[in-house]
Amino acid sequence: MEPSPLSFEYKDLPALFHLADSSAVKKQRAYYGVLLLQLGLFLLFAILSLFTKGNPSLILVQIISLTIIFVIAIYLLISKTMAQWYSFRALAESVKTLSWRFVTKTSPFTETDEEKARAEFDTRLTELCAQDPELKIVLAVWEADPHIRLIPQKMIDLRDIAPEQRWELYRTWRVSDQLQWYQRKALRNKRRYLAFTAAYVLSLFLAIILLILNYVIASAAVLPFDVLVTLATTLLTWIQAKRFSELASTYHQTSREIEHLALYEPPEITDAALSEFVQNTENAFSREHTTWFARKSS
Repeated sequence: MEPSPLSFEYKDLPALFHLADSSAVKKQRAYYGVLLLQLGLFLLFAILSLFTKGNPSLILVQIISLTIIFVIAIYLLISKTMAQWYSFRALAESVKTLSWRFVTKTSPFTETDEEKARAEFDTRLTELCAQDPELKIVLAVWEADPHIRLIPQKMIDLRDIAPEQRWELYRTWRVSDQLQWYQRKALRNKRRYLAFTAAYVLSLFLAIILLILNYVIASAAVLPFDVLVTLATTLLTWIQAKRFSELASTYHQTSREIEHLALYEPPEITDAALSEFVQNTENAFSREHTTWFARKSS
């Protein structure tokens, strides 16, 4: 989408959103990075097993690899990285929702007194920061840094435009933008699920072939079927951790719901009609977020 005078982009959101969003991305990368390292070490351990006979130094490497795997397992067990990732992501999405409600002048920011509306926005953001123990760091920053509490001037200015303009702004920069995001994510997760599942099935198939050959040709050298079994297990663990299939399904269903909501055209665009439209659409986004958190936590 090309920038226009009536635009509200990612960069226009409050500083609290950017803090929560960047923190969520860092925690997500840290969690999956550690998990990927652990899976890679499992595979390395299996590969080294092929060459340890007559090579004691490789056994030492295996011991080190297994020790690191053990440490990572303990870390994943006691670490709050995943919980913090979820909390930061929930905060970022909640701030985004409140920001759009503020910009479109819909509930709970229908107050005509702009000072009261801004005070209500600040109160709501403070409540978001305080409601989750995992957000203590964010709450500390929120309370200590007055700049992070400033409402971007663009958000304030957009409240003054006519209901018809706010309607178009919301449909273009919130509904359409989010719809495209869900459609991209649904397709990407579906493709990744098919690719990783194909690799998983292929590695199992090859492991079976090698195992049969080991049984049939007893005089032959032992073929490394166990490495392929480890590879298959690693791929399956990654598929389950990333939940490609579930996410593809959830994003697709949400995109269909948003497509349906986007078709709504009121007889007259009023503040009341806009408020109802925003309410229904944001509820659809919230349902997707709730489903995501439930599946990630299970």
